[in-house]
Amino acid sequence: MIYKKNIKILIAEDDFLVCEELQRILKKIGYEIVGMAPDGEVAIKMAGSLKPDIILMDIQMPVMDGLAAAQIIQETYSIPTVILTAHESKNLLNWAKDVGVSAYIVKPPNPHEIDRAIAISLARHDDLNKMRNLNQALKNKIVDHKNTMKMISMQRDFVQTINTMTNLDDVIALSLDTAFEATNLDCGGVYIVNNNCMDLVYSKGLSADFVQKVSHYSADSPNYQIIMEGNSLFKQYEEYAFTLSQIEKNEGLLMLAIIPISYQGKVIACMNCSSHIVKELSEPEKDIFSVIANQFGQIMTRLEGEEKIRNLLQEKEIILKEVHHRIKNNMMTLKSLLTLQSKNLDIPEVTTAFQDAIGRINSMGILYEKLYKNKNYEEVSTKQYFSDLIDEIHLMFSNLQPVQIEKQIEDFTLRAKTILPVGIILNELISNSMKYAFPKNNNNLIQISVTKSKTNIILIYRDNGVGLSEINTKNNKGFGLKLIELLVKQLYGKLLIENDNGAKFTIEFEK
Repeated sequence: MIYKKNIKILIAEDDFLVCEELQRILKKIGYEIVGMAPDGEVAIKMAGSLKPDIILMDIQMPVMDGLAAAQIIQETYSIPTVILTAHESKNLLNWAKDVGVSAYIVKPPNPHEIDRAIAISLARHDDLNKMRNLNQALKNKIVDHKNTMKMISMQRDFVQTINTMTNLDDVIALSLDTAFEATNLDCGGVYIVNNNCMDLVYSKGLSADFVQKVSHYSADSPNYQIIMEGNSLFKQYEEYAFTLSQIEKNEGLLMLAIIPISYQGKVIACMNCSSHIVKELSEPEKDIFSVIANQFGQIMTRLEGEEKIRNLLQEKEIILKEVHHRIKNNMMTLKSLLTLQSKNLDIPEVTTAFQDAIGRINSMGILYEKLYKNKNYEEVSTKQYFSDLIDEIHLMFSNLQPVQIEKQIEDFTLRAKTILPVGIILNELISNSMKYAFPKNNNNLIQISVTKSKTNIILIYRDNGVGLSEINTKNNKGFGLKLIELLVKQLYGKLLIENDNGAKFTIEFEK
């Protein structure tokens, strides 16, 4: 038999003569006897100390019977057992099977039966061990599969969450927490590279003294140089640390994972994760650091880029505000100069020209005032701008006869380059009406409406004055009317001039 070579046997038998006969037969067949036990309890102790390959166990012994002893030996040491019995029965076979006995021998035994029983028992034991190993391997695969699925799910959730974040501190915290959850590490921190040094910006699970000790790496430190090489390291903490201070020894760290975070080949940050319990990481656990570091690097770079853009936009807003402020001040200065100059002139026509110029500058000044106060430098509210402009022009002619102005202005926005020409047009129309349209009575009225259709803006201006003479509307147009036509053309609009119980102007242009 192939099982004879170097097979060690323990005999458990309370009958000395039977025990001697078994020993003689077994030696003759070629087996090695390592011991003889007189009862079940001694057999259990000798099985633990001698570690035989197989045990021949009498079923009936003092102190503890063979089946009870065989069951304990199976559960404790997993040594195959052959039962010796004087009476073969079905119940005996069932009991032997229940406790894990794989063969039996009926007394008095003969060499062939003993040899066969031992061979069967050893073969069944080998098969059982193989089944156990296969079962354990299958369990390990199931566990590995579950861990893999857990890792995949964790990575998916991490990527989905981190890509929605807009705050770098939240990104750092999520990255470190995900690393801890995936690897069972319990402490660590994140460093940011800045001006040839590294500073700890976030930590978790570390003592205050330790954090203070490792909070900064200068460019000439070994730690900085290792990190800047860009390769991940997974080592025992004492193997990595060059010289352990007492603070570092007191922290009691077992292992350290150093994961540089790069973008376009340049190290921009680093995750240092460690543990007070875990001594090493599996390959899947190491791999998840690559996913975290890759996403961390991309998001960090994106957020820093967005921060730079925000700063540039803020600077642009400040510059635009300053430009609008200076333009407004320059217009006020120009308006004041023209006003002072007009007061020193005795020629009515020249004074009127100065006043018209002041009104046009005023239209632009009010627009820049709105732009300066508004966060949006491209568009202005029609209701706010036109209402303030009309009131300002009305106030300029308060020394003339009273005129009532009715306003019907829809509230919408127009681009600054569009609303400015309309403002100058209104200035020309109101100024002309106030100076020339009304006789001296108390029923003077100006009506102004600004509305919006689906595609166009419609401005209707009318007064109940003397109307426009034919010479003013056709051949010999004044500068004010020519300016209005020029501005309407600039707006790619249409102008309709009518006499309808006074002057009426209808201007329509695209938004």
